[in-house]
Amino acid sequence: MSFRYQSEPRGLGHAVRCASFATGNEPFFVLLGDYVAPDKKTPSRVKGVSDAHDDAFVIAADACTVDEIPHYGIIAGEPVGNVSDFTGAFGEGEDVVWRMTAMVEKPAAEDVPSRLFAVGRYLLSPRVMELLADQQPGAGNEVQLTDAMVRAMAEEEFYALVIDVHEGYDTGTPAGWIATNARLAANDPRFGVPSRRLWRRKGMAAYLD
Repeated sequence: MSFRYQSEPRGLGHAVRCASFATGNEPFFVLLGDYVAPDKKTPSRVKGVSDAHDDAFVIAADACTVDEIPHYGIIAGEPVGNVSDFTGAFGEGEDVVWRMTAMVEKPAAEDVPSRLFAVGRYLLSPRVMELLADQQPGAGNEVQLTDAMVRAMAEEEFYALVIDVHEGYDTGTPAGWIATNARLAANDPRFGVPSRRLWRRKGMAAYLD
């Protein structure tokens, strides 16, 4: 493994660009450490969607609440593929795939095209890495990966695989970090029984499901 350090917090797009030495002119995965997917199957499922759509570039997406919208990159598009499994605004269902038409970073809740947000698993085009070289700061005065992806979307097809809400956990906030640790402990053979017993006593067991 090789490492590169981001010298200052200039945004996710800048951080990804720091790794350009390792990707060459090849598609590459971005796996964000603040999104925990215990079964580790999401990247292979994302790759499967890419293979089924002529090596298109694919991200994983999940549903968020209205209150969470300003914290995420929200996608626009339409469901394709297993449309019969699609059940509504949250994109729930098994292996629902969206063809993406746009993406916006941290929008206001009233401006969103959907409630599907990009989670920390991306299979991206080398064109995205090229575009990051001159990407200007966006939301939060940071270089946003989302902005480079939107530019690439004008040239190439992008898809989103809508994963199950229980497939991964966002630890990007203190509350999310605490909830993720509780869920992981409850499902760990070493800690599961005492953890669930404690939560049941507190009347909170439902939050571990």
